[in-house]
Amino acid sequence: MDDNHHGIVGGVDTHKDIHFAAVVDTYDRVLASNSFPTTRQGYKSMLNWMQFLW
Repeated sequence: MDDNHHGIVGGVDTHKDIHFAAVVDTYDRVLASNSFPTTRQGYKSMLNWMQFLW
């Protein structure tokens, strides 16, 4: 990858009642983080949030 193009990666730390999600770049910088409930709506919200950051 050159300096003009870098990727981002989303990761999720899963728990019983809440999931913590973070988006980092290839330089290990945290671009954003958020938490979501472990419900159908929470999963949808997390996916929408990550897609918005892309």
